[in-house]
Amino acid sequence: MGFPIPDPYVWDESFKVFYQLLDDKHKQIFQGVFDCAKDPSSAAKLQKLIEVTAKHFSDEENMMQQSKYSGYPPHKKAHEEFLGKLRGLRAPLDTAGLDYCKDWLVQHIKTIDFKYKGKL
Repeated sequence: MGFPIPDPYVWDESFKVFYQLLDDKHKQIFQGVFDCAKDPSSAAKLQKLIEVTAKHFSDEENMMQQSKYSGYPPHKKAHEEFLGKLRGLRAPLDTAGLDYCKDWLVQHIKTIDFKYKGKL
């Protein structure tokens, strides 16, 4: 199954990657998903989530490239796939779309992002 989805859906210390910029961005994405869940009919909140996520992915990928992180190619691919799905969502968001976002972020951070701890 994977890692449990926090309820309420908020970032906590168990998601820490120990790079302040990235931890702060992860917090923003968690908040964006939380905001969308609270108001699934808001296209503005969905758009903000997309923007925050895209900016975070760009920042994270830049750090990976600068450090010549070997896991960059598959990591970037995972980002592209998620961002594509996220951009395909429309308000009002249904439960399946929200659950997908919640689960993807938790699993991604704890399995894929954790691999770069201490390497960027």
